[in-house]
Amino acid sequence: MTFSYPGFDTPALRELDLTVVHGEFLSVVGPSGSGKTTLLRLLSGVSTPTAGDILIGGRVITRVAPADRGVSTVPARPSLYAHMTVGQNIGFSMSISGVAASVVSARVVDIAGTLGLQRLLTRAPQSLSLPERQAVFLARALVRPSAVLVLDEPLAHLDRDDRQQARAQLARLRSSTDATILYVTQDFSEAMTLSDRIAVLDGGRLVELGPPLDVYHRPESLGAARFFGSPPMNTLDAVVTPDGARVGELLVPVRPGLDLAPGATVVLGIRAEAVHLLPRGAGLTVTGVEITGNTALVRGTLIGDPGGQSLVARCSMRDAPRIGDRITVDVLVDDHVQFFDPRNGRRL
Repeated sequence: MTFSYPGFDTPALRELDLTVVHGEFLSVVGPSGSGKTTLLRLLSGVSTPTAGDILIGGRVITRVAPADRGVSTVPARPSLYAHMTVGQNIGFSMSISGVAASVVSARVVDIAGTLGLQRLLTRAPQSLSLPERQAVFLARALVRPSAVLVLDEPLAHLDRDDRQQARAQLARLRSSTDATILYVTQDFSEAMTLSDRIAVLDGGRLVELGPPLDVYHRPESLGAARFFGSPPMNTLDAVVTPDGARVGELLVPVRPGLDLAPGATVVLGIRAEAVHLLPRGAGLTVTGVEITGNTALVRGTLIGDPGGQSLVARCSMRDAPRIGDRITVDVLVDDHVQFFDPRNGRRL
């Protein structure tokens, strides 16, 4: 499937071929402008593909009216009807469809129970917290059975405490519905926690698709490696030597099975937790320290590297150095370290 906005030469989505399993929770992540929101607009019927089709349950819905697609959408900033109670908001779409009031009431109570909203049914939307409003909008989207539920960064505007509460509601939602859920987020931890699989978009293309741990530990592309994770994977230009791949004073053994000739260039992908502060190793001049609870992220430039490439290590807060210190680090070669082809960005 391809989509181009009128007046733009570059497609917003390029030859996207994505199959989502029934009942799956798929998170869609990627940098701004990668095509995430465009994908949701196409699914919900706001836009029509320039080329290709959209199928739900084997049925082509490319030009089916939005109301007839079986797709419910929860936007980033949902709005509720201020003159209605929470219960009336949840049941509104069923009420205007002519469904009997007793049926609507029973369904509203059922959905409210699933999301922990029973005590709020008689309240006015204005009295709710942001996470509660978000949960009510989720309930409103769920009250009529839908094949697909689309969530467009629903937690993006919540503060940290509210996000924790809203995540718990999403976890309950996931366990209580058989709808297929597409969840757009910029939050790495949300995607890792909630998803069955994660799709990474970059420049309108699907560059990664797989279970959360696979995307984290073994990204297939540099695009995914440089975006996914907190912090993202270190990516360093290196030269292959008879002893391994070298960046300045840092030498990383080449994994058995990789046929890399001395003199070749590769891009090393190294997770911060694979970089260890040790008494002996490669020199690193510390340029930044970020305390993250019990751990610290240490950023520095590799000594001996003409390009002065930056490396991020994760260490205990108690072991954190100071800016300007010269420390030594080494890399544990395991699933946290990958080798990429610099010509096409694919994992070797």
